[in-house]
Amino acid sequence: MPEITTEELKKYEDYYDIVKICRESKDYDNAIVHYNGIIEMYKDNPDVYYNRGSLYDCKGDHESAISDYSLAIKLDPDNADTYNVRGIQYFLINDYARAISDFSKAMMRLPPNKKKALMPFPDGRLDHPYLIRLYYNRSFVYKTIGEIEKSIIDKNVINILRKKPVFYQTNRFHTNTILNLSLS
Repeated sequence: MPEITTEELKKYEDYYDIVKICRESKDYDNAIVHYNGIIEMYKDNPDVYYNRGSLYDCKGDHESAISDYSLAIKLDPDNADTYNVRGIQYFLINDYARAISDFSKAMMRLPPNKKKALMPFPDGRLDHPYLIRLYYNRSFVYKTIGEIEKSIIDKNVINILRKKPVFYQTNRFHTNTILNLSLS
């Protein structure tokens, strides 16, 4: 990213202050207009698209939020949080397959420096508090579309990650494998 001049920084701070005031007063349309000015200065920064996407989310414009989150992912394809929030938007417009896909992608992109080891998985992933939220989100989508066994599998993983007893049972091999891991 090119070096920022004092004048550009002041302009950014002015835009950001206006956006903050608009957001706090729930004037999302005006906040978005001013955020467009920030985007003009920092087109290659995924955070600006993520933040404007959250403004679209606040006003219920899920398609525009998805568009901005997709631009942020294009610029930073390893940001787990952006996949999560885009997955939530997909869920809100009933695009369940894409929601599940984004939650799954987010799980695989959690940064190693933010992982807190509670339970190692065979593929090398470790638990992270955020991981529990992703499993919950995906489990909720599975339940919504009637894929109860997959929902139960995700709930079992959540219980294992929280080191709680597993109450949900299915006959699926994957679940039994996870149950065996939790008992060893």
